[in-house]
Amino acid sequence: MLKYIVLIIMVIMKAILSASDTAFTYINKIKVSQESKKNKKALKIKNMIEQNQRFYGIIEVGITMIELLASAYAAEAFVTPFSKYLVTSIGLDEKIAIVLAICLVTIVLSYFLLIFGSVLPKRIAKNNPEKTAYSLINILNILAILNYPFEKLITFSTKILCKIFRIKPRDKEVLSEKEIKMMIIEGKDQGIVDKIEKDILFNALKFNDIKVKKVMKQKEEIDFINIEEDIFDVLKNIKKYKYTRVPIFEKNKDNIIGIFNVKDIAIKLADDTKLNIKIKDILRPAMFVSEEQKLPYAFKEMQKNKQAMMIVKDKDDNVVGLITMEDIIERLVGNIFDEYDN
Repeated sequence: MLKYIVLIIMVIMKAILSASDTAFTYINKIKVSQESKKNKKALKIKNMIEQNQRFYGIIEVGITMIELLASAYAAEAFVTPFSKYLVTSIGLDEKIAIVLAICLVTIVLSYFLLIFGSVLPKRIAKNNPEKTAYSLINILNILAILNYPFEKLITFSTKILCKIFRIKPRDKEVLSEKEIKMMIIEGKDQGIVDKIEKDILFNALKFNDIKVKKVMKQKEEIDFINIEEDIFDVLKNIKKYKYTRVPIFEKNKDNIIGIFNVKDIAIKLADDTKLNIKIKDILRPAMFVSEEQKLPYAFKEMQKNKQAMMIVKDKDDNVVGLITMEDIIERLVGNIFDEYDN
């Protein structure tokens, strides 16, 4: 009877470790952090999460030792009597009986360890991560104390092996994009982050990977002004322009020589209603960017040069479109409309 009790205890211990592993993976870390200010168990959970290397050390060492001990104990407790039973009752050869006994004991033990020590507790913990973590945190703290000598030994051994194989350990854990997204979703589920904030944060995570050509206005959509055009003809067409800034070209539209700003002509009109000027007199320098560049580069360049528009060129130096500061910001916050937008 005692041998069954010992194995049941081992299965229960593995179940505790498996459930803890899953619970700490799916637990709402933001909620735990908030509750840690007034709840001692929450504080213990928070500390365990922050010391994740120590936590996973407890899990890995614990599960490995339980499986080894369970296998060794089962072999000692069940293989010999079971093999004797096979020899006496069925008349099997002793060597064959031992091999068969080892196989059957291993299969039965693996089944119980897998179902009751892993699959079932993980399923329960995944459905109730907070409840599971709060229930098991005190046991984990005791295991952390017991595991301390192994932790130090493993840490020391790992450092030696890293030096031998010239593996440089990371100074600190870096959150993956997937983990950050999970935290944002958790924040939204708890009402800490609203939908607009969630969308902006998700867009920000993708921002660095977006190329200018994915956001720019195509060349066919752009208004251009010929440098030779009369200033009064430009004035007549102002209301047709999609932007307050319009590229100025000379000879052909791939030769952009500057930017016309409607505000500049308004200032000139205020000073001189006769407007005795040419387009080149109010020309502003144009900025250019490759269509293959990423949005952060375009954003920083516009910010640095106090410009709100860049002309986009391809690898052959042909104009293929334009991008504005508004286009870039819209990739983060969504569409921005004003009274002139349809």
